[in-house]
Amino acid sequence: MAARTEVSSHPSAEPGPEEQRSGHPDRGSVSTREWLVRAEEAHKRDRRNLWLGAARLDGRGRFTVAFAIPRRQMSVRFVDLIEIERQAGIVFAHNHLEVAADAVFVLSEISLSVDPAWRNHPGFSGEVEVSRVDPTAASHQSSRKVAMRFRLTIDGNSFAEGFARVSFLPPALYARVRARVSAPSADESSGGETDPGAAIVDPLDPLTTDHPTDHVPGMAVAAAIEKAVADGWSGRALRMLSLSFQNYIEHDPPPLVRFDPLDGDDIRGHIQQGGVTKGMFTGALTDAT
Repeated sequence: MAARTEVSSHPSAEPGPEEQRSGHPDRGSVSTREWLVRAEEAHKRDRRNLWLGAARLDGRGRFTVAFAIPRRQMSVRFVDLIEIERQAGIVFAHNHLEVAADAVFVLSEISLSVDPAWRNHPGFSGEVEVSRVDPTAASHQSSRKVAMRFRLTIDGNSFAEGFARVSFLPPALYARVRARVSAPSADESSGGETDPGAAIVDPLDPLTTDHPTDHVPGMAVAAAIEKAVADGWSGRALRMLSLSFQNYIEHDPPPLVRFDPLDGDDIRGHIQQGGVTKGMFTGALTDAT
């Protein structure tokens, strides 16, 4: 049985020429396909953690999928919208780019910008459209880095746009990369002491507990940034967040989210672990309420 697909937050691991695919069949003549997304297509073990429904892929490669945030959510967070983006991108990759079922997704960048009044929507069910940034790229390049665009709509009205850059690695290659980079450096081994203004990433956030991971996932980082904003900027909320990762974030020592001092509506900072920068972020906040 093929190994279960995972999502990884690290940009540098790309397959070499020997791991590239030989190409995918031409989809130009394929008729429209409609189906109900399965949990494993979005890399979820528990179907309750799947927030996607009916998907549609037409013969020209236009992919859309319905989403709904469960009613059990006390309130919709910004990071929940990024999770919808992430799930939709994975399903798009499997079904349009024909990425292998056992491939490991390596996340380099992810961003989302929403209507500043997004919290005023009465319900959070709608549709996501996913497309490849460069639709003319050769098919064999889909096994390397791929950039995707996202558009989220509610009742046909667009309220959010996103971007992600990912790579797809065969499990054996991913294992070799992780073995090479997971050993902590001398700086990282020194510990992860907290200090004022540094928020510890919580790997037990409900978004990240569907299945175990060998590193801290990007969704945990996004959730930590949103929580720090809620705690430190009274009455403000995220309306844009962009994350990029330079290295894997290990489970130990505790990773920290550090904010740079900025005025106005913008935020900026980095993710640090044992004195080593693992990622960076920028964002923008809503007006105070």
